[in-house]
Amino acid sequence: MLSGKQVLVNKVSVYNGHPDCIYTMIPSNKPNTFITSGADGMVVQWDLFTHNEGILIAKMPNSVYALSLVNEGTQLMVAQNFEGIHLLDLATKQELQTRALGNVAIFDFAILENEVLVALANGQVLKLSLPSLEIISQVRHSEQSARRFAQHPNFSGLAAVAYSDGVIRLIETTNIQVVEELQSHTNSVFALRFSPDGKYLLSGGRDAKLKVWDAENRFALIHDIPAHLFSINDICFHPFKPLFATCSMDKSVKVWSAESFKLLKVIDKSRHAGHGNSVNRLLWTTTDELLISTGDDRNIHLWKLSL
Repeated sequence: MLSGKQVLVNKVSVYNGHPDCIYTMIPSNKPNTFITSGADGMVVQWDLFTHNEGILIAKMPNSVYALSLVNEGTQLMVAQNFEGIHLLDLATKQELQTRALGNVAIFDFAILENEVLVALANGQVLKLSLPSLEIISQVRHSEQSARRFAQHPNFSGLAAVAYSDGVIRLIETTNIQVVEELQSHTNSVFALRFSPDGKYLLSGGRDAKLKVWDAENRFALIHDIPAHLFSINDICFHPFKPLFATCSMDKSVKVWSAESFKLLKVIDKSRHAGHGNSVNRLLWTTTDELLISTGDDRNIHLWKLSL
């Protein structure tokens, strides 16, 4: 159990280069690299050990909320808000395919075997084929935005979808039909993640609460934690240890035990020279087990946590 252990935090580095808020971040296809994008439309690849020398992959005319690697990491899918989806070759940076989706924000992707699910601000979830990006099917289970996907690590046909109506809908990915609804948060659900073993589903939202659902017991609610002061934007699990982190509009990153769900550490500006604005995304790397955080202050922070 990690609950009684002290977590030491060391800030390894700070990257900057984006001129506007950063909204999304994913691991890249090369070792020690990751990709960010946001309000400036710039899609940038960073190296963990080459500070402030990001490589520009693409520049979109509008903001970007979602990125995803496809085709074994050789291609990058980019969601350009109010326009559509772009499929890029990462090696050549050339555009391979596009799909116009109209005047709507695109919040998230979920990659299936030869298909992708797309969450839209108009409440729709689309299923597109890969790599053609042809629309296979579309559903609207809510009039409010579909925000985030969480794919079950053990059952490929099951995914959770977070919505702005405060409901988490569990869907079969084959037909995008709802199999269960969780009346979860009082308003928008922004963060959603299955634990690596698939036992729990974690959610966070505008109500600043962290909720833990028992995925092995019909998704019964087992923890309802007032975790932050403002909206929870992301949840990220450690790649090896029973830890996870949350980040928030309250400018903090918090580290938790994935066994007891007790708070272990708060990383913020006053204590660790952390972020000065909303923290929007987290990524925990397998390389040196570094925790990366980024957000509205346009900075990317690298943290080393020791137990």
